[in-house]
Amino acid sequence: MNKFEQVGNISETEPVKNELEEDIIRVKEILGLSEEDFRNKTTLDLGAGSANLARYFEGRDDINIISLDLESERLKLADGAVQADAKKLPFRDESFDLIAELGGPAGLEENPNDTKSILSEMKRVLRPDGEIRIGRGYLSPTMFEDPGEDLSLEERKQYFREQSRRLIESIGFDVEEIDTGDDLYDFYYRLRKQQESEQ
Repeated sequence: MNKFEQVGNISETEPVKNELEEDIIRVKEILGLSEEDFRNKTTLDLGAGSANLARYFEGRDDINIISLDLESERLKLADGAVQADAKKLPFRDESFDLIAELGGPAGLEENPNDTKSILSEMKRVLRPDGEIRIGRGYLSPTMFEDPGEDLSLEERKQYFREQSRRLIESIGFDVEEIDTGDDLYDFYYRLRKQQESEQ
C-alpha cells in the first residue's frame, strides 16, 4: 500500500492530522481518484485552494499537478501555482490529461452562462483522451427553472440531477455519473470529450 492509499485508512476515533491529509481523503472519496490516476499525466487542480494536492506530490518526477485558483493568497504554499479566473484559463488547447474540480459542481458558478464558460474552457484545455472529475453532486439548483412544490425532495433532487446532466452534455461532453453512496448528492462526474461523430 503506497502513501496515498494509506491516507484516510485510520480508525473513526483517530482525527485527521491536517488540512493537506483532509484534502487527500476528499480526492479519494469524492472524486474516486487513486495515485495511479495522476502518474505520468499533467493534471489541472481547478479551484485548488491551498494547493494541497500539488504539495502532497511535490518532488515526484512522474506526477505533474498545476494548481489554479482565483485567490492568490491561498496558493502561496505551492510552487508554480497559477492565479486565474476559470472562465478564461491561461493555458494552451489540449494541455491536460486530467482536470480535478474538488469544490463540486455547485462551486463552479450559479450563473448558467458562467458555468458554461468554465466547462467550455475545461473542455478546451483537455486532451482528446483526457478526463475531468467533478464532485460532489449536481450543479447549483438556482441555475434552473424551479420544478414547483408538488415534487417530493427526492424528485426535486432527481430533477436537478437531470438538468445538470443535460447542461454538461450540451457543452460536448460524454457524462458518466459515478455513485459513491446512497444519497442523490453522493456521486461525481467523469467527463470526456465527445468524439466528432457524436456531436
